Amino acid sequence: MGKCPTCGAKPRTRALAQIFAQLRETPFWPLHSVLEVGPSKVNALKLATTQHLGSADYTAIDLKISNFQKELSGSRKFLTMDATRMTFATGEFDLCLCNHVLPFIREDRLVLSEIRRVLKLDGLAILNVPLQPGPTLTAAQKKNLEPNLSEDFFIENGTEWYYGDDYFERLATAGFDSIKIYPFSALSPEALTKNGLRSQEEVILASPSSTVIKTLSSILKNLNSV
Repeated sequence: MGKCPTCGAKPRTRALAQIFAQLRETPFWPLHSVLEVGPSKVNALKLATTQHLGSADYTAIDLKISNFQKELSGSRKFLTMDATRMTFATGEFDLCLCNHVLPFIREDRLVLSEIRRVLKLDGLAILNVPLQPGPTLTAAQKKNLEPNLSEDFFIENGTEWYYGDDYFERLATAGFDSIKIYPFSALSPEALTKNGLRSQEEVILASPSSTVIKTLSSILKNLNSV
């Protein structure tokens, strides 16, 4: 599917924007503190705004700073930090966003553990990764199974992991309850085609609290089934 003709965002980023709009209809809103691990340019400059996050403070972290991250200021800031060893206090954030980043991190379980630690007990994490049928594979295993895949494929989709049906077991081991939500499922086929979207574009929500997940599951599934 294509990028947004206005902002250049990929469908997966537009799915996040849709979820943030829907969160406004839940008890989880308003947000106060948001952390993003490994932000993309579109996420940092277009998604991390009052339009999508309200008045929440936004902190982005990565191993090194990019030019676009230097544009963050005020309540939006960037910190150079290793996501496997964050220096934040325990329970500091309402929401943590890690969008298609884990496939590029060898120590992904450490990152999940740290996200769990810095989240409030009733906090929410968005832990999106591409999912494929079968078990999770390393990039090396994926290459052996599909030798015709180009290096560009791995640079774009993941240099370390290709997650499968057992991804949610990984989240549970890190201390999360989780669900999949399809924020575009209520759109008509015409609207999907016009906007370059998929009805099965998924967002993976996780929380240390099973109550949060049950509440959001009920509300968001109702919103996405009308």
